[in-house]
Amino acid sequence: MQIRLLYYSQCHQKWQRNIMKNELQPTLLVSPSTAEYSNLLSDLYEIKLRKALADEYGFAYVGEFSPEGIAIANFDNFGGKGGFYIDRNGQTLPFKTYDMVHPFQEGYAVAEIHKFKNGDEHRGTYQLDRRLINSAGEDRLPTNWTVESGFKNGLAIVRDNSIDWHDAGTFFINHEGKPVTRPYFGLRHFSEGLAVAEVSYSYPGPTDENYQDYIYINSMDKKVLPTDRSSYWHAAGFSEELAVVGDHRHSNYFIDRSGTKMTSSFTDAWDFQESFACVNSGTWSRDYYDLCPDQPEWYFINREAENPFNAWYDHLTSFSEGIAFAAKDRATYLLDISGNRMAVSKDIDQMVPFSEGLMIIKRKEKYHYLDHNFSLAIDRAFESADSFHHGLAEVCDGSSEMIIDKSGLEIFHQPNLQK
Repeated sequence: MQIRLLYYSQCHQKWQRNIMKNELQPTLLVSPSTAEYSNLLSDLYEIKLRKALADEYGFAYVGEFSPEGIAIANFDNFGGKGGFYIDRNGQTLPFKTYDMVHPFQEGYAVAEIHKFKNGDEHRGTYQLDRRLINSAGEDRLPTNWTVESGFKNGLAIVRDNSIDWHDAGTFFINHEGKPVTRPYFGLRHFSEGLAVAEVSYSYPGPTDENYQDYIYINSMDKKVLPTDRSSYWHAAGFSEELAVVGDHRHSNYFIDRSGTKMTSSFTDAWDFQESFACVNSGTWSRDYYDLCPDQPEWYFINREAENPFNAWYDHLTSFSEGIAFAAKDRATYLLDISGNRMAVSKDIDQMVPFSEGLMIIKRKEKYHYLDHNFSLAIDRAFESADSFHHGLAEVCDGSSEMIIDKSGLEIFHQPNLQK
């Protein structure tokens, strides 16, 4: 069985040209039953606008519009090389041409320049330069800086390329482009008020492991954890007031915001989600590039580090809306937070986690929506289906592309001209 998340619509066929910009005022076929009326109208308008622009200008892909009214468009469904920015009239913005572009966030977007030294894209040395542009297309960063992560909560992570990568050259900047922290060897965005900072890095030899030291800093660029002069061998961001840290590669444990060790050590551990965390206590052996488990034994722990379900699995996912996916001995299960387990029928080929109370399964090449009782929520099948957002989902039934609410009623539909 395939278990994965779907991020983009699977319905990319062209829509009829009669959905033009002057005909985009939404006309609802039914009264909204599962979404707030204003959200439904707004989402429906945006979907119809993007479909209309794709049809009118021949775009294969039009992304969501930012608050500034800018979206990514492409003639390639996968949004790869050749992506560019358009306004809400479908006009290409007169920005510099980039090899790959990313959506605007907080008024800025990351745009990539792919450089090849001593050759072309098939031969030679590859170098990635990630720029940070504003809504006017201006790149105000110094040429020797490159973006490692775009803006989140007012901060972006950049690196000074004039500094050797063995040295500290990564720091946070604000919207004015000014550094707000000292340089570190690496940074991760703030999570629950603290950010992970890498304070040293060494590589003794090709057969030895990297030695990396991590600390937690606050918004004033002050070290918060560990509270003494030490550091962690590795560290993850805080989630539900707990974070995974370790003393070496296979010693993982959880700490609270005071730095107190809350659990014993695990071979591997993931963040807490909905009061439970996935952990592994199996044995490990050396692989070609890395270390991997010999016999994976994944299980859930609660905040007291107990295994409340007394069950172990080969594969496990975090809980989403109270449901997790698990696999053991080639069987797949659905788990709830009370420890109840239900075997998944072998004729189900794919599952998509719950979103707004509904999950998606694929059975015999058709997609279905299930509720939290694992019963059919919508009494019809689709050739493709997306997760619900603001009470709406895009689906295809073969002859038409449509937008439905959670009761399965069609809010809007359009004949599929490629059928």
